[in-house]
Amino acid sequence: MICLVWSLTNLKNLVKILRWFYLVSRLRINVIKRKFYRVSVQEEEIQVWARSLGNGWGTIPFTYLCVSIGESMRRLDSWKQTIEKVKKKQNFVVKSATLHCLELFYETAPPSRVKMYLDRDLKSSLSI
Repeated sequence: MICLVWSLTNLKNLVKILRWFYLVSRLRINVIKRKFYRVSVQEEEIQVWARSLGNGWGTIPFTYLCVSIGESMRRLDSWKQTIEKVKKKQNFVVKSATLHCLELFYETAPPSRVKMYLDRDLKSSLSI
């Protein structure tokens, strides 16, 4: 996140700096994800400049790396989205780890041992 005083000169300089960054490092800044947010600036002005520079624009509050920026983080509602994402990720990790362990268990058992257990279970089920 880069914060600047809102002026056309600063925006043009920022675009030049990002271009120099690309030329030096060969790491591109994703233009689609690059956005302008306003603080004490008219929304129409931001839209005009963002379009002319090929950027998007947004409003505050916004989400950055699953964290709400511009909201009061003391409120539980502000954390709801982050907590839900963490829970989904936990469920996925637990399920995939369980399936992986079962797969390893069945793959590592020697075939003769598996056959012996299957035969024993079959005989015991037939004798009853």
